[in-house]
Amino acid sequence: GCHHLLDSQTTSAVSASTPSPGVVPETQSSRPTDHAFSSSPERAAGRVQLIVDEPGSGIRSYTVRRSQSSSTFSLQGWRSASLLLLAVCVAAANGATSLVCVGIGSVILVAIMVHRAFSVREESLLIMEGIGLQLCTVYASGREITQFIDTAVISEVVIAEAVRVDRCFYYLACLVHGKHPRMPPQIIVPFKHLLPPLLQLEQIYCGTREVLWSEHDESLHHEGPSVQPLRPSAR
Repeated sequence: GCHHLLDSQTTSAVSASTPSPGVVPETQSSRPTDHAFSSSPERAAGRVQLIVDEPGSGIRSYTVRRSQSSSTFSLQGWRSASLLLLAVCVAAANGATSLVCVGIGSVILVAIMVHRAFSVREESLLIMEGIGLQLCTVYASGREITQFIDTAVISEVVIAEAVRVDRCFYYLACLVHGKHPRMPPQIIVPFKHLLPPLLQLEQIYCGTREVLWSEHDESLHHEGPSVQPLRPSAR
């Protein structure tokens, strides 16, 4: 069935909601959200939006896009710009020439432009029944990177929990085995840059399994979590 898998040091499962087409806004829920697992609650408050599209039978697309109200300049970028601005002030206070100050200011401007150019604007996951998955990342500069995963090499699709020093967050993961026995398995992470919140991940997770493997689970409407071990699929 379509069970929601979480993998940290232990693995648990939570029930997921039925996907619906269109733009999916953030909603309040009694289930765990990024407010409880991340030090960046603004991410769960509308930093990204999820767009669902079904262009044909057996095809479904999930696009995660930065909301217009969110800034593409991250906290790390502001820190770097602040340090450079501080350097300009220190140079001016120490009697540096205007040429030096202009040079430092130019470095700040270039750094901001480079950061914005390499920031990710949207990420998408195209699921094609019997064919596979296509991942696409679009940068602010217009550059696109695509990756295709054949259905035959996909062992499992899960939602996992990652723990960092400053925060915890959830992400979608595709467990991929090699075409040859000696090839080691890999983990491919869709939406690894924008990291949509848990409620959106649940919808993407269930929709992906539904299209890939025709999984329809009546327990999606069941209240409360269920616990299952993370085990490899026999596909």
